This record gives sequence, structure tokens and C-alpha cells, in this order.
Amino acid sequence: MDRFNQTWSCQALQTWLDKYHLPVDYYFIQDLLISGIYLSDYLHYNLVVNPNEYLLHGTSELFSINNELERKTYIPRKTKMILEDRKVNISIIQTLLLEQKNIPSHLSFDVTDPKSGDIKIDIQWKELSLKPIEKLKFEIPSHYSEVVYE
Repeated sequence: MDRFNQTWSCQALQTWLDKYHLPVDYYFIQDLLISGIYLSDYLHYNLVVNPNEYLLHGTSELFSINNELERKTYIPRKTKMILEDRKVNISIIQTLLLEQKNIPSHLSFDVTDPKSGDIKIDIQWKELSLKPIEKLKFEIPSHYSEVVYE
């Protein structure tokens, strides 16, 4: 649901990723939303220690990723992913302490792609809970328009 444009669509995640040429997958998104950092077995890593931060550089034949973590807390703050001529910059603007763990509660994604144009996505959670959801009330407002992707 796009509250800004007052539209909605129902489609598989991969359809959306392909449409916008986003160089990420389900595991990337899951890891980022849960922990704020993406670590892949397919990358070779190099750690740079600076006075205020750790920089964790990961590279493979397909893409590179740079993670910036706070030195004192190890909390991830920024991620930059480069795949050919596409770039994804992710900033963790705010975290929330939930059961002794820092969980990203406000993230900003900036995607640069010469083919499909630039995209900005802002995700902010109002409330986070680890309790199982028993019932989820969800209703699309009647004045929203459906967007159909082909």
C-alpha cells in the first residue's frame, strides 16, 4: 500500500524487485529489517577499524557491499551496495531496544539506477513486538486506486 500516492497493489516480492531493478532479494530485506546488516556467505570481507566506526567491506564477483557500524555499540548505521551501475544506500536512522536487542525502527533506502531512475523508500515502524499476531485487521481505504503491474 502506497499511502503517499494513495494506491495499492498485490504482487510477489520478486515482481516488485524486478520492476524497479533492485539488486536485493528476500534474505537481504529480511536481514536488514531484523538486524540492520546483511552478511552473505558469498562475499569476502575486510574490516577497517576507525576511531568512531567499523567499516565492513564485502566483495564478490557480482556485487560489493559496505557496512558502517558504530564502534562502541556495534549498531549498524549505513549500508552501501553496488551492483554494476546500480547503487543502494541504506541508512538506519533510528533503532529500538527490544528484548535487549537493537532493532532498526526507521530506515531510508536510496536506489540509483540509470535504467529505471532513482527510488527513495522510507520505512518506519510505529510499534514493534515479538508476540505472535493472533488477528491482523487490514483494510485498504475505498478511495485508493489499484495499480496493476505487467
